[in-house]
Amino acid sequence: MPKQQNPEKPALPIDLVRKGSAPKLNPQAKGELAYEIGVHVETKHPHVRITSNESGGYFSDEWIPVDTIEKCLAGLPKASSFSSTVLRPVFVEGKSANNAGFLAAVLRKEQVLGPDDSSVFKHLLIGNVAKWKKTLSADQSPKTVKRTAASSSEPAT
Repeated sequence: MPKQQNPEKPALPIDLVRKGSAPKLNPQAKGELAYEIGVHVETKHPHVRITSNESGGYFSDEWIPVDTIEKCLAGLPKASSFSSTVLRPVFVEGKSANNAGFLAAVLRKEQVLGPDDSSVFKHLLIGNVAKWKKTLSADQSPKTVKRTAASSSEPAT
C-alpha cells in the first residue's frame, strides 16, 4: 500500500501546477514516486513535494521551495558527479534517509539532474535550475491551477 501525505500538517497556500511520477533511482526498487509542483500564492515561487511512494517506505511530503534546491545545487560544477546526499539540507521536517534520493529521482524526471554513467546513485547537473524555475512559474495558468492542502492533493472547493 502506498504511503501518503501526513493529514496533520497545516496547508500552505500553494496553487498546484502539475503532478507527475518518477521512477526510483535503484533499478531493483519497485513502484514509482508521485510528486507535485506548485506555486506559492503570495510569493509566486515554485515548490515541489513528494506525495506518495507506491512501494511504501517513509518520506517527507513537505513543500520544498525550488529556490532552496537551486541554492543547494549552485556550487556544484556541471561536469562533476555527486550523490543524493547533497540534497539533504533542503528538507526541514522530514528526516527519512529516503528524502534526498527521492527528490533526486524527481529532479531527474524534471531533467534538472541526469544519471552519471559511473553509478545509478550518482547525478550530474544537466539542466539550468533558474530556467526550470521560470518555466514552472510560467506554467501557472487559470486552467491548470488548483489550490492544495497538506492533507489532500484534491482541489479545494
